[in-house]
Amino acid sequence: MNVTHYEQNKLCIISFEGNLTNSTVGVCNEYLRPILADMEKKKQIAGLLMNLSKVNLIDSAGIGFICAKFVRMKKQGKKFGLCNLKETLKTTFSMTGLDSNITIYSTTMEGLHHMGIS
Repeated sequence: MNVTHYEQNKLCIISFEGNLTNSTVGVCNEYLRPILADMEKKKQIAGLLMNLSKVNLIDSAGIGFICAKFVRMKKQGKKFGLCNLKETLKTTFSMTGLDSNITIYSTTMEGLHHMGIS
């Protein structure tokens, strides 16, 4: 699993490359821990956008990982969204009903436009 991030339009964009599964969630949490702690201190960061364009598979641990970040952002009053999901992942989020709670954007630019503060 490879994880990268950058800030744009007052959002933190996290990109994942690889499968988001039980065997990779630990790496993702370790990468995000200092970033999320920093976001709590930075009032100018309005939210978190997860780019899943290079994720082919999400298991229950991966869904739990995403839900935990969604809840954390919501508790902080920050925005949260997913973008660039492949059709198989869209189906997973639709079947679980998570797409009714977590906003899913077709592209990163769409997420930046709707979530960001210019």
